[in-house]
Parts: sequence; C-alpha cells; structure tokens
Amino acid sequence: MTASPTIHELETRDQKINQVKVFTDRAEVRRFVKVALKSGVNEVVLKNLSNNLTHGSMRVEGRGKATIHDVVVKNVSSLPQESDSPKMAALRATLQEEKARLQTIDDRGTVVQKSIENLDKVFGAVGGGLVNPPKEGGVSLNEGTLTSLKNFFDFYGNNSESYREKLRVIEKEHREQQEKVRKVEQELNLIQVKFHNNVVTQAATITLECTEETEAELDVIYQVQNAGWSPSYDVRVDTEKPSMNITYFGKIKQHTGEDWTGAQLVLSTAQPCLGGKIPELGTLEATFRVRHYPPPPQVMHMQTRSASLFGAASAPQPQCMTLGPPMEKMNVAVASEVTQNTLSTEFKILREATIPHGTNDHKVTVGIVTLSPKLVHEAVPSKNAAAFLTASAINTSELAFLAGDSSVYLNNAFVAKSHLKNVSPGERFTCSLGVDTAIRVEYKPAKKYHEEGGYITKHSANVTEQTIAIKNTRSEQPVLLTIKHHVPRSTDEKIRVKLVAPAAVPYDAEKATNESENAEPSEGAKFNSSNNLEWTVKLAPNSSQDLIVKYVVEHPKDETMATIHEFDIRVQEISNVTILSDRAEVKKVVPVSVKAGINEVQLKNFSPCLERDSVRVDGHGKATICDVSVKESVHTDTLKVAELRKELEKYVEIRKMHEDQRDILKKTIEGLDRTIEEIGRGVMNPSKESGSVVIDEQLLNGLQKLFDFHQAEAEALKLKFREKEQEIAKTNEMTIKINEELLNLQIARVTISHCVIITLEAFEDGEVELEVIYQVFQTGWQPSYDIRVDTQTPSMTITYYGKLHNHSGEDWNEFPAVLSTAQPCLGGHIPELGTLDAQFYRPVYLSRPRGRGSMKKSMMMRRAVPEARGMENHDDYMEEENEEMETMSPPEMEVTQNTLSTEFKIPRKSNLPTGTSDHKVTIGTVVLTPSLVHQSVPSKNAAAFLTASALNTSIFPFLEGETSIFLDNAFVAKSYMKNVSPGERFTCSLGVDTAIRVEYKPAKKFHEEGGYITKHSAHVTEQTVTVKNTRSGQPLLLTVKHHVPRSTEEKIRVKLASPVAIPYDPATANENEVLEPKEGIRMNKDHNLEWTVKLPPTSSKDLVIKWIVEHAKGQNIILHEKF
Repeated sequence: MTASPTIHELETRDQKINQVKVFTDRAEVRRFVKVALKSGVNEVVLKNLSNNLTHGSMRVEGRGKATIHDVVVKNVSSLPQESDSPKMAALRATLQEEKARLQTIDDRGTVVQKSIENLDKVFGAVGGGLVNPPKEGGVSLNEGTLTSLKNFFDFYGNNSESYREKLRVIEKEHREQQEKVRKVEQELNLIQVKFHNNVVTQAATITLECTEETEAELDVIYQVQNAGWSPSYDVRVDTEKPSMNITYFGKIKQHTGEDWTGAQLVLSTAQPCLGGKIPELGTLEATFRVRHYPPPPQVMHMQTRSASLFGAASAPQPQCMTLGPPMEKMNVAVASEVTQNTLSTEFKILREATIPHGTNDHKVTVGIVTLSPKLVHEAVPSKNAAAFLTASAINTSELAFLAGDSSVYLNNAFVAKSHLKNVSPGERFTCSLGVDTAIRVEYKPAKKYHEEGGYITKHSANVTEQTIAIKNTRSEQPVLLTIKHHVPRSTDEKIRVKLVAPAAVPYDAEKATNESENAEPSEGAKFNSSNNLEWTVKLAPNSSQDLIVKYVVEHPKDETMATIHEFDIRVQEISNVTILSDRAEVKKVVPVSVKAGINEVQLKNFSPCLERDSVRVDGHGKATICDVSVKESVHTDTLKVAELRKELEKYVEIRKMHEDQRDILKKTIEGLDRTIEEIGRGVMNPSKESGSVVIDEQLLNGLQKLFDFHQAEAEALKLKFREKEQEIAKTNEMTIKINEELLNLQIARVTISHCVIITLEAFEDGEVELEVIYQVFQTGWQPSYDIRVDTQTPSMTITYYGKLHNHSGEDWNEFPAVLSTAQPCLGGHIPELGTLDAQFYRPVYLSRPRGRGSMKKSMMMRRAVPEARGMENHDDYMEEENEEMETMSPPEMEVTQNTLSTEFKIPRKSNLPTGTSDHKVTIGTVVLTPSLVHQSVPSKNAAAFLTASALNTSIFPFLEGETSIFLDNAFVAKSYMKNVSPGERFTCSLGVDTAIRVEYKPAKKFHEEGGYITKHSAHVTEQTVTVKNTRSGQPLLLTVKHHVPRSTEEKIRVKLASPVAIPYDPATANENEVLEPKEGIRMNKDHNLEWTVKLPPTSSKDLVIKWIVEHAKGQNIILHEKF
C-alpha cells in the first residue's frame, strides 16, 4: 500500500491576500500560502472557502521543488462555528461570555430569592410553633421565650432587609447584562442571516509530491460572486472659464462572506459576464410558405410628462467673513498606475485596502480629468417637458469612462444626479447639468386627423400636428435651445412619411463626422442619424415661441437503470480505472484461497450503477472459471456510512451519560432546598429543662452558617448543572453534523445493490487471483482548458485539464487512472441502406390536427470544478527578502494514441471517493502562435469580438469543453471549445471589445412586381450596419458576417445587389489557411457574407447590405436558418 499523505490543514481566511482584482460582477482573489512539505505526497487542505466561490474558477500556481498533481474542491459538513469569519467568531465568543455572565447573575438572584423565601418559611414556622406547639411538650411564653423571640425577630429583620437589598442590586445587574447580550446578538444576527443557515462549507485539497523536505509557496487564485465595482463621477462645470472637472470614483461592494484585509486592489473593466462566444450564422434559406394573415397589431400611444425639479435659476451670493488666512487645499489620492489591456483597463490602487464582508460602498478615486466643454440647452418634450443644460466634451484623457452614476456640480453647487454612458479615450460625450427652470417648455396635446383618398388605389393619411411652446424668462441674455422630437421612419415601401413643418435638412451619412454631430448647434431644423428632428431656435430675453411639428403618414387602406467465499468488492485492491466520458471501467484484484472442487465466489456490494452486461472475469492459478452471473441484493452501508453510524452511536451514548449526570445534580439542588424549608420545625423544639424555646446566639449563628452554606452550595451546583447542559448541547450539535453528512451521501438511500457470483472449479487446494473488470455509470470526465493569449508576442498557451466526477457509489482510493477519449455511447453499428424506389407522387389528404406539439431534449453538464495547473513564477507576489524559488511544474502524462481513441495515463495513483464532482488533473500545456482578428455577427449580437486563430501543433486532441480565457494575464471570459484534432485549425473567442461599436439598424424592406407574360414578385431587403472604432491609437480590421438567403427552389432567385462579393469556390478553399483577414468582401461555404473593412482611429462606417429575392407572383417566401 502507498504511504498515507501528509495532511496540512490551513484556514483560508488566515492566508495573506496578495491581490484582489475586482470586476464589475465578481472578484478574483489571489492568496499566498506558504507550507513546509514532507518528503512524499502532501495534501494541503484550505478550509472554509467562501460559499460564493465560482465553480471552476480555482487554480493554483507556485514555486518550490514539488509537483502539483490535482486540486479538488468539495462540500464539507461542519459545525456553524467552524466556518465563522474572524469577526463572527469574536462576536460569538463575546456572546457566549456575556450569556455566561447573565446566567451567573441569574443564578445569584435565584439563590438570594430562595434565601428570602426560606427565611420567611422559618419565620412562619416559628410563629406556627407558638400557636400549635409540638406534642412532646408545650411552649411556655415566659420571659426567656419572649427574649428569644425578640432576638429572632431582630435576626429576621436584619437578614431579610440585607437579602432584599442584594436582590435589588442583582436585578439591576441582570437588566444591564440583558441589554449587553441583546446588542451582541443583534450585531451577530446582522452578519450571519445569509451565510450560516446550513452546516456545509467548501474546502480545497491541493495534492503535491516532492522527493525531499522543502518549503513551497502557493498562489491560490479563485473567483467569488456577490462582489464587484461600478464607476461613479463628480462632474464639476465652471461656466466662467469654461471648464469641466471630472473626478472618477470606483464604488466597491463586497458580500462574499470573507474579509479582504490589507489587500492590493485592482479594478478591472473586463466584463466576464458578457461571455466570449461569437454567435454563429446558419444558412438562411428562402422557401415558399402558405399565406397566413396575422391579426392587426394594436398600437398604444403614451405620453410622459414631468415637472421641473428645482427652483430659481440664480440666487445672490452670500457674504462671508474671513477669519484667517485660507488653508491649502488638500490633494485627492488617485490611482497612478493605469494598465491598458487589449480588451480592458486595469486601475491599480496605490494604497492597500481592507474591505470586510458586508461592504456596500467602498469608494476609491481612480483619477481626475479636466476637459473643455461646450454648453448647450436641450429639451425632449415628448419624454420630459423641461429644458436641460448640457456640457459636450471630448475625453482627452487615457481613462475609459464606464457607464455609471454621476454627481453633477455647476459652479461648485450640486445640481443633479445623472448617468454617464461608456466613453472611450478620444470619444465625445454629453453630460446633463440639470434642468434650467428659467427656460419653460410646454408640450401641448397633439392634434390628429385622418384622411382618405385615391381614385383607383385607395389610401389613408394620418396627420399629426404637435405644438411645443417655449419661453425664456431670463432678462439678461438670449439662449439657443435645441428641441428633439420623433418623426416616424418608414420600413415599408407602402408607408410614406412626409414632414410638413418645419422644413428640415435631411441626414447625410457620408458628410456626418464625430465633430459635426456634437458641435455647438446653430439655428435651424435638421434630421439626426436616428431620423429624429432637431430644431434649434434662438430665444431672446423674456420671449416665447410656438414650435409646430407636423407630419403626414400615408399607407394603403385595410393593411395588416459447494464452497462459498464471500468478499466485499469495495475493499478489494484496484488494479486500474479507465475513465471514459460517460462511464468508467474498473479492474479489481481478488485473491481467493480455493478448495478442491467447486468454489462459489460471491462479490457483494457492487455499485447500483453497475452495467450488468459489462462484468467479465480473468484469473491466474490452478482453477477453471465455469460461470459468472450478476444478481440484485440488499444494499449495505458503504464504509464511510458505517464509520459515520459508529461515530453517531458514540455521541448518542455520551449524550445519555451527560443527561444522567445532569439529572443527579437537579435532584441534589431540590434536596438542598427541601432541607432549608424544614429548618423552622427544629427551631421550635422547647428546652426540656425550662420548657421554653431558646433562640440564643449560638442558634442564630448556626442558622446564618446554614443559609450561607445553602447559598454557596446552590450556586456551585447550578454552575455544574449549566456546564452539563452545555456539554449536552455540544453533543447534540455533533449528532446534527453527522446526520447531515449521512444525508448528503445519497448512496445511503439506495436499497438495492449488485452481487457477482463467480463459479470456479479447482483441481487442488491453493491460491488463485481473480481480475474482475466491470463498468459503472454516473462517472466520467470532461476536458477543460485555460487559454492565455499574449498580444505582445503574440502567443497562445493552452493548459489542458481533465475534470473527473464520480457519483457511482464506489470509493476509488489509491488507484492508477487512465483518461480515455473512447466513446462507447456512440455504438459501433454501421447504418444499413434499403432500396430507394422512384414512383409518382400521389397526394394523401389528411384532416388537419387540432394542435401540434414538439418535444425537445437537452442535456446540460454542470461544470463547477476548480482549476489545477502548473505554476508560474510571479515575482510581483513574492516577499522581497525571500530567495527566488523554481517554478513548480505539472506531472508529465503518458499519452497513448489508439486507433479510435486517445488515452492519458495519470502518473500518480489517485483517490476519487463517491460523490466527487470537482476533481481536476492537468493533462498537458501547449504553446501555440495565434492570429488575432476582430469579428462581428450583428444580427445575433451587436458587438465586436476579438478572436485568436491557431493551428493545433501538439499531440493532444482537444475535446469539446469549457474554457477560461485570459488575455494578457487578465481574465476576460468563460467560453467553450469544440473538438480539435492535432494539425487542425481552430478559433477561440477572447471576448467583446467594447471600444468597437456595432449598431444594427432596422432593415428597410420593399416589395416590387413586374413581368409582361409571367408575373413575378421581388422582395428587396436593405440592411445598414454602422461600425465605429473609438480607439485613438491604431487602425484595425473588422470582419462583419451577415446572412444572405440561399435559394432551395429553382423558382426562387436571390441576387446580392450590394456589396459586390467574391463567390465561394470549394476548389480553392482551404480550411487550414491563415485566417488573417484582408479588406474585401466574399461569400463563405454557408452562403453567408463576410465583409472585412479597415477602421481608422476614431472613425465610423455604414455598411449597407442589400439583396433581392424574386419569385413567381402569388407565392409567399419563408426564410429558415439551417445549421
């Protein structure tokens, strides 16, 4: 047997955080772990990982003379206090101490109260003795008795007053202590509501191997949800200069369940939430369909109005008294290190930060930018009947402004909360400074008319007349006001829209530039790129105007599952496990001492997931295998379940023992109280000599000692009683934890397992060795990848992982594992062909079914697995005084290429207990040279994707699986890789490049008819795609992919009117050609258009795609996308 590994258990929260990279919707935490490894196999267990850990995000890098084998993340049952954060643990300890003090005060109060009650009972018993004397003799009320009574009354009064004073003090202490307990409970509840409702936490096990004792340094990197950052801004505009001062903040939220203490913060603009997969285009086929008349659409007209938000336009400046020389203005700390990556920007915060769990708004300053704005007035009265003062400026800084809230200050006075859109460096943007109440805008009810006309072809005309009244109430200066208003745009040739008033300049895309669109407006009316009217008028002081917008919309009328040898298969030695994608083949060795004659070997407790037909048996020794059969049997507990049940029985016995001891203490306390209650009768026994009751000093001192003894003994007994109850509570918690762990083992619920019976005939007594080979389901492996692209080299490094899962009901310990790409689920039967008869088509008329249904089946693999990989040397995260250590490397894996599959042999024996979902092993690391290109499929996703194309020059076949994409060492996206054979080219999406803007405008569609003899119809589709490069550094090539319909009928003709494209030629096509695009237009093999354009810095282009579909008149066309 292999020696047991050395276990190093570490608390994750105690490990130093080197860096936290905060994304908009998650965070990547890098922790530094230093561990002294022993020679051989070591397991580093990181306990209490955040419950918000992102599945599949953990990876480990490190330095030292060791090899990383695997990283496993799994759920672990624990007591609530075992998973407490340091703050919560401190609060829980404080609460326990405060409750103990409260209980001590309560016990003191109970004892004093009991003393008062006992004193009263003794006093009552003395009085009762006088009225009803004992039968042995009477009580004589002589001078001695009366003196004794006086002494006893004095004793009672003094002690009763003293006890009651003690009780009042104790009651005050009790109230104060109750308030302390309440405050601590309230604080504890505030931070544990969400995270401690269960007793399951996550732990990571990192397996390392070294040949000698050594020090190792690990960088443990993982992502957590419920964290992120968002930008916010202070925009300060000075109208005198004029100048615009923008202070750029990053607001960080942190609800991950772990505290970030002394962490180096990096804010990243990468957006993993956008995904990194480019949409695919199928072939758009044009076919005929039966005419269908949809119901007419219903149109809802909505108008929104709002009032002004604040008061007067100007106010007198208050006079201030100067009390001394002005103090120097403080500087604002900013992030001085800005790193511009290919698809994102990172802001490194100079000062280390502490962000505890539960933080909502932790604000850091990213930078301060000063710009020169242009001030204009704008109004959109159909949405808000108010005039807004706006500032338009070009972002001349190196900072990319992300969309976020902004606080607007005008001349150092706060005026509004607004929202800033994404702005790249060099791009123009507009910022609203708030409502100017001195400019009044009234949006009057629209007048609408309907007209009909036409002699041969009847048509309808809807006339809309909108009046907007504007007024300048200032008396000093005129203002320019731009009114923006909708004017409908036709998307059908049968609909004609005409603007009657005012006369407006049409939008010219060829002449439009960034500067002209955002320039200071001049008087007049014009259309913008969205077909909206922009009407700029000059308002003199104390003047008003009525602006009338009138348009006409014309359209055609009426449109719309012997010797007996018994063995438990679970404890037999595993010779080998070959793991396939959807099952595993297990080989176990069973030594048997056979007797001469017939022997029946019963192998019990096979997994319920056993594939019965897969069992086969080989053997070595002097015996013959006569028969192998499989039958169902009653399932017994797994070894793990049996251990847990024994542990549960042990804690139940301990609890019973503590309960017995508690009951004894309770009886003792009750007996002590009864003794005190009976003391009064003894006091009233008269003296035999005098016949009087003698209550002398000696008796009173005895009573005092008795009360003091009762008080001290009662407090001590109650303390022991409370300690026993706490021990009972702890054993109850352990029983709950074990029961929870038993519940999580689903195999404990299975009542049926399998038994394999092997019949052997031996010629003599002796030893034989059986090899039992079988397959089990509910286990398998899938590939996973880390793809790291360096745009400077350029280079692509692919780390190839195998993700193993085991829910077969068997624990595989210390087994040699082989990962195979064979796929038995596909079968090996060649399809047969029947005879294809040609005959005339005779239509069969069937009644129309009442309804149609479809059934779709889909299977989704959950990929929530940590990442384990060879470690790289990161000097940035090393202590300066530490010597540089060599980088750890992943173990070399033996690759065997079979005829139909590939096998990866894991060099070290593994452990894979049932219930494992997250076990990752490194198959290999491949370095390739990629080509970087931009692509966009705007009809599916109006975004530009940066992609890397490379040739697989390794010996590894890449199976389809999840990928984590890193660009210039920055995480950008989760994606998916398809099957790639050695020598095959593949493309990997690196994510969305937000600096490239793609706008997919509504298509224009027209219908034409023609032909003298044979009438035909023509459907014209014109699609405009606007692309824009907001970067100011360098030009780039962008390939836009778009559908062009393909005809499947000879009667349907499709013609691409624009642009002019090179047809697809299969004879010259090469799938492995270098995919660096060149400017131009071509059709690909799927009959889709690929248009590559060169975009200079800060420029935009309109790409117009136009095609015509012609067919015989009277037929309808249906466009169907086919993959």
